[in-house]
Amino acid sequence: GTAVCVQVFFIRSGKLVGREHFFLDTTAAEDLDELLTAFVQQYYDKASFIPRCVLLPAAIDEAEIIENWLSERRGSRVRLHVPQRGEKRRLVEMAEENARLVLHTELAKASRRQEANQAGLEELQQVLGLTDLPHRIECYDISNLHGQEAVGAMVVVEDGVPNPNEYRRFKIRTVEGANDYAMMQEVIRRRFTRGLREREELAAMPADEQEKARGQLRFAIFPDLILVDGGRGQLNAVRDALRDLDLESIPTAGLA
Repeated sequence: GTAVCVQVFFIRSGKLVGREHFFLDTTAAEDLDELLTAFVQQYYDKASFIPRCVLLPAAIDEAEIIENWLSERRGSRVRLHVPQRGEKRRLVEMAEENARLVLHTELAKASRRQEANQAGLEELQQVLGLTDLPHRIECYDISNLHGQEAVGAMVVVEDGVPNPNEYRRFKIRTVEGANDYAMMQEVIRRRFTRGLREREELAAMPADEQEKARGQLRFAIFPDLILVDGGRGQLNAVRDALRDLDLESIPTAGLA
């Protein structure tokens, strides 16, 4: 599928002296030669040592150009080689088998983590009496120094896993002094007012453009559950803000 592991063996004087593995971000559409080409370029761009020979399981794109680049980095001739038989072929096959074992181990761990997250979300759904599984949870908190330099934070958990790319900060603009309730309301209003606006933008687009735009209009994705750092006062403040925006159907809980 889209799971890729690369295993690098370090051979010196015919002996295996070290190994390192890497997981790549990729798509199912990418071919082996594309993946290998990208990896070789990225890996040796940062490597402190360039060997005189690099053994590969398959030919890569622009091999001659990459050989010249590696030769310049090393200061002497570097060869890219795809061995077909003998000891060198055996080394490549051993590296491939190691990569396969590491990948299977990692996929098994990921599967167990996913199962544990799923069980946790189902338990949370049951405890809070939610209609739907909380695939996306948004958590809100306010931080300030005696009412000054106030900032609201939004942390996002998707399918039980924190997603830092979705985190947002809101510098408080309209509230003076240490009014935690009003600050929380400002953050909620700003986040969901923008979300409603982005939803209108999406709805106005042709269907074939919507999916492409969804990546840029991230506020249009609403949570299945809102968690608020605070007790009944903060919770009521958030519920009032959601009600003003006709979004009171979003389940909300406070952590006192």
